[in-house]
Amino acid sequence: MRTCPECGKELKADQLLCQCGTAVGVLETDLGDLGPISIDLPNLDFQRPRIPAIDLSLSGTMSVPLPSFDIPTPAFKVDLRAQRSIRGHAFTVVIAIGGSEDAPIKLNLPMAVAYLPDRDFLVLDLGNANGSFRIQQFHVEGGLCKLVHRPDDPSPAEMAKIPVSLTVDGRGHLFVSDMDTGSIKEYDSGGARLASYGHEGMGAGEMSSPRGIAADASGSVFVADSGNNRIVRWSQELQFVVAGINRLDEAQGWLQAGDGPGEFDEPQGLALGPNKNIFVADTNNHRIQILDPSGQFLSAFGSEGEEAAHFSYPSHVRIGPNAVIYVADLGGRRLQTFNPKGEYSYEIILPSDFGPLADFAVDVDGRILLALRSRHAVIGIEVQ
Repeated sequence: MRTCPECGKELKADQLLCQCGTAVGVLETDLGDLGPISIDLPNLDFQRPRIPAIDLSLSGTMSVPLPSFDIPTPAFKVDLRAQRSIRGHAFTVVIAIGGSEDAPIKLNLPMAVAYLPDRDFLVLDLGNANGSFRIQQFHVEGGLCKLVHRPDDPSPAEMAKIPVSLTVDGRGHLFVSDMDTGSIKEYDSGGARLASYGHEGMGAGEMSSPRGIAADASGSVFVADSGNNRIVRWSQELQFVVAGINRLDEAQGWLQAGDGPGEFDEPQGLALGPNKNIFVADTNNHRIQILDPSGQFLSAFGSEGEEAAHFSYPSHVRIGPNAVIYVADLGGRRLQTFNPKGEYSYEIILPSDFGPLADFAVDVDGRILLALRSRHAVIGIEVQ
């Protein structure tokens, strides 16, 4: 049995920090091909506004899960000084929100994140007592700025029962996609509800399990209408089909899926590039498709596989600085990056104890924000 040398409290086998704040020495373990590693943690002062870096020095050629630990502070830095591995770049954690019962800011099942132009960011989680969602704004370094939206007595029209995506347009309006009701909810910058677009179905003005959304400067909202195997655009409460077969499969009773250019099979992720091109994570076809602003097919890249430059059910796509393309796949277990031509650059393997990735966002400096639903946490990382 391991005990804390400071207070004598019994410790779990993989616990690195005691609740009293004492680092519990050196953890030695065997992680497969890496062999034994040692991790030394200093004593930490939790009263300080920012904790110094904790250096975890790893060596080897594989990306591996890190032991779990929780630090009850909204901002800490973990410096991963791993050699560049075969399967991924190292990264540094620079922001951490939630993740433990002792955390000063608590999150409950964070579902979506989005950056604002000034690098502040929004987090949508299911943290409201009445079961609805809320949207909170955080400063660039992780401190809570304000509560943007929380319906205290939501009506059925207001409620988004399964909110899965969040985006902001050029006016500062917020849009949330709701898989349950087949609708998109619009709010002003202060969180007041403005409109609801669509409802469940496959006809005009209807959507089925809408997932990824993106908004342009004019307020048009593009939606991965996943259950209908198509991409649609909403503008001034009018719906336009942008791409997809959009034809009934009479044998199945739903709109047809396809694998040709401009055809989709349950697309989940969607993003707009700087030239207004539309990037679609064509999930069941294991590829990324690129469309022009009118929905005409331009190109595609990727094929099924778990190797680098291949995809296994890509779920999210984002466009970062210099038009770098970021794609999450493997059930949210890794991020891959590609240049604007769709040529592979590098990947980031996420530790297994992060749990599946619910959403991610990339800011103008390339910092990546990860929504870790099962860990009730949002973290920001910078790639080495």
